[in-house]
Amino acid sequence: MASKIMILEHRLYSDISDALLKGALSSISQQGVECNVITVPELYDLPVVIRYNLRSMELRVNESRYMGYVLLGCMPFNENDAQYGYKDIICDIERLKLKFSIAVGTGIIDARDRVTALRMALDTGRDAAVNCFKLLSIKRSLGL
Repeated sequence: MASKIMILEHRLYSDISDALLKGALSSISQQGVECNVITVPELYDLPVVIRYNLRSMELRVNESRYMGYVLLGCMPFNENDAQYGYKDIICDIERLKLKFSIAVGTGIIDARDRVTALRMALDTGRDAAVNCFKLLSIKRSLGL
């Protein structure tokens, strides 16, 4: 089995993104697991890039196999449709998890302002990685 995690990040706000990534990397390094970080152009692209990776493995064009995924990002502040977009992204991620039995830790901040988001970022990134490892543990216990 692969012992790598793919971190996908959307970097809308660099200070928040840096803290999210720092939190995720701290949890992943404690597990002694390698990771690759890929930056996506839009939040909506997080589940798309997971699907690209899964498809490339199906077609055997990619030798990199990942045991799990950690998704990081922050919703835009003060946008009328931000809440709607958040729900769509989460639904797309959940569909992938169910369809392909993959372990995904999600660390997408949906806060009203930058100060709140920055305060949440380190723990959110860490929690996303921890949740990915928890799902991996459950998968292993079920023989997957």
